[in-house]
Amino acid sequence: MAKGRQQGAWAFFGEVLKEHREAAGLTREELGGLVFVSGAHIGLFERGIRNPQSGAAMRIGEILQTGGIFERSRRKPIDKSPHASPFHAAADPEAVATRAGRRRRGAASASVRSAPPGRSPA
Repeated sequence: MAKGRQQGAWAFFGEVLKEHREAAGLTREELGGLVFVSGAHIGLFERGIRNPQSGAAMRIGEILQTGGIFERSRRKPIDKSPHASPFHAAADPEAVATRAGRRRRGAASASVRSAPPGRSPA
């Protein structure tokens, strides 16, 4: 992704973050303390200089009660990157668990099909 587009997405995140933080009546330091980052980091996020890690973005959203907008807006530039796409399935724990469950069920149903006639599988 072009650096300018990435910085534009970070700037959007920062603008929305600042609006929500101010609406909640929190200072950068207060929000930083709740999110486990410094107030200076919150300032970097708000100015679009740094992008928070997904855990921090989720905590910010929970504290400011944004319905997940921060986590989604933080993730969007990564999701559009063609280089990240091979890792999407591995990064989604729900998809990994679903695939593992399908494999186990598939193995169990294969043993049922392979039982000799008149005998139930072990």
